[in-house]
Amino acid sequence: MDGQLQALMDAIDLARDERSIRNAIKKFTVSSGFDRYAYIHINADDVVALSDYPAEWQNLYLAKHYTIIDPVVTTAKRSMRMFAWSGTRRAQEFARGQAILFRGN
Repeated sequence: MDGQLQALMDAIDLARDERSIRNAIKKFTVSSGFDRYAYIHINADDVVALSDYPAEWQNLYLAKHYTIIDPVVTTAKRSMRMFAWSGTRRAQEFARGQAILFRGN
């Protein structure tokens, strides 16, 4: 997977538009066996957030401020590196309130 990850990072670095970035991420997502992706890149005042989750879920996620309890966001803030999230952790491993993210409520 390291080679695929490096190819993804290279493709994103070379991308000239959002469509190219989305295509590169989707290709990586499918080839890695994942169903969906969420991507965020923060550079000073420039933030790029892309996802192929359904619009209904994205709207709910933002409306309910799930970024506050999302363990993926917490991990991203701590590591500041690209990582894969499988979501296979059991609900009891999450802090109170986080499991709601995986039920889709």
